[in-house]
Amino acid sequence: MLKEQIRRRAVSISANTKMYSMTNEQIQSFFLQAKLKERKVRIDFKSRASITGLFIESFDSAELNAKNFWRIVNESRIEEFQSRQDSSLARIFNGNEFTRLSVLKAKA
Repeated sequence: MLKEQIRRRAVSISANTKMYSMTNEQIQSFFLQAKLKERKVRIDFKSRASITGLFIESFDSAELNAKNFWRIVNESRIEEFQSRQDSSLARIFNGNEFTRLSVLKAKA
């Protein structure tokens, strides 16, 4: 009986701490709903600290997005990116590592 109680507790703890991955369809639908061409997004990850950045499109976006990879310009480089339009300022992230996306409100 004690073993059964321990097993139940372990299952409930692992169920409460489970993080879910995001598929490329979920990420694309987020962008369609939020209309995010020029808006900053907070990205929460499974295994690293959250970042704030700007999703960008480049010549290979369709291929990357189909594989659930996304080009993101970090918040500290957004101004430089907007002036130069240089996609080398972005990093590629795996969408399977995303747990949540949230749009940041624009400052007035």
